[in-house]
Amino acid sequence: MTSLVTYSTKSGIATIAMDDGKVNALSNDMLDQLNAGFDKAEAAGEVVVFTGRQGMFCAGFDLNIMMQGPEKVLALMEKGGAFSRRLLTFPTPVICAVNGHAMAMGSYLLLACDYCIGVEGNFKIGMNEVAIGMTMPQAGVDIAEARLAAPYVRRAVNNAEIFTPKTALTAGFLHSLVTPNDLQAAAHSKAEQMRKLDMTAFAATKLKSVEPLLDILKHAVEADKQADIFKGT
Repeated sequence: MTSLVTYSTKSGIATIAMDDGKVNALSNDMLDQLNAGFDKAEAAGEVVVFTGRQGMFCAGFDLNIMMQGPEKVLALMEKGGAFSRRLLTFPTPVICAVNGHAMAMGSYLLLACDYCIGVEGNFKIGMNEVAIGMTMPQAGVDIAEARLAAPYVRRAVNNAEIFTPKTALTAGFLHSLVTPNDLQAAAHSKAEQMRKLDMTAFAATKLKSVEPLLDILKHAVEADKQADIFKGT
């Protein structure tokens, strides 16, 4: 299997980095390798810096699979949804170091992390499903409503508006911005800060805070199946 994800660790901080040499598409292999990396970090009780490659965090689901019919599309989306829920409930802090573009499912991953640091530059962040002819999955609507600033939800979900890093910061996709050269240092500084938290208290409080959203997401995929939004995909 081609290596798509690297894992490194130092002083209680794990860095999990996606790099497929292209757009960091979320394929089955990419999701399997991400889960394996998070398995290691969870077993070790490490704080995680989750990142991509220079100029690209993640462009969303693998389009090659998304053109293979509704069954494969739904299976991949369920797998991606399970990974985003894992981020939402991960027992240690997950700091997302957003190297550049984050589109579609890639932007959902930002909303599932505990703290997101973006980079200044000509990068695109947003949910472009409606623009490319796809009805927004219910889970996408739900996580946007839960995590984005209220005035930006309709702009992101219905209008498929694509944001610059600065407007993504205001919308709630990001929590801070730095220069590209400062990203990794800033992410590790935030990880060091959050590593000082009481992790038992952190995990319990995090679960309390996301419980209402998890209850909603639990029914999202089933709702999409019944609505048949993947027909003709």
